[in-house]
Amino acid sequence: MKIVDIYFRNPLSWDCIISVFIAAGTCKLTYDKVIEVPKNDFILSSVSDIANISFSSTGFILTILTVLITFKAGSHKKDKIENYDSALDFFFQTALYGQTTHHLKNCIKSLVILGLTGYVFKIITPKSFMEYLFYFLIFSLFILALTLMRCLLILNRVLTLQNK
Repeated sequence: MKIVDIYFRNPLSWDCIISVFIAAGTCKLTYDKVIEVPKNDFILSSVSDIANISFSSTGFILTILTVLITFKAGSHKKDKIENYDSALDFFFQTALYGQTTHHLKNCIKSLVILGLTGYVFKIITPKSFMEYLFYFLIFSLFILALTLMRCLLILNRVLTLQNK
């Protein structure tokens, strides 16, 4: 079994686990004085940037999902596999289509929650807690990266099917 298959069994949990470990590692490095916490302005600006990228990426994923749903609407179930015009038409009739849309919907949810949480933390976090906002920034950066990686893996698999 491939690592990617294990990851796709529960990607949201894996994203959180990986991101928490990296944020905890950053906390340890900060505590050991290996790295410094950036200035407050940089942290606030970066949290806004991550939130904006999250919302922009949500639009990208919504577009992918909309295209898949549109193509599925034009696809019809055939009685034999040989009767399908393309592998992509066959894909729309399999359980993989449902799994793909499920993963993409979870990516959208993850990114919207990430963006909203970032803005809320930016608004309510007092200056004395900026160090914690820095750790949230590290956490959210990796959640964002892993979510986008997951979307690209899904898109790559769909495009590979389309080319068959």
